Amino acid sequence: MNDDAFGITEYEGTGNLAMVRKVMGHTDVRTAMRYQHPILHPAREIIDQRNSRHNLGHSESRVQ
Repeated sequence: MNDDAFGITEYEGTGNLAMVRKVMGHTDVRTAMRYQHPILHPAREIIDQRNSRHNLGHSESRVQ
């Protein structure tokens, strides 16, 4: 397991970015924040699905 995979797994398991930052040895929280991004993927998928369903009700001729 590489460092990024470890950091992501630990963040997903604990939700504690400060702990992950400390374990990974990062002094700047912005460096550790990269482990949060994969967790946003499910939220993006849900938003995209909602937007797709919403847009089905609009026709090109009606939207101006």
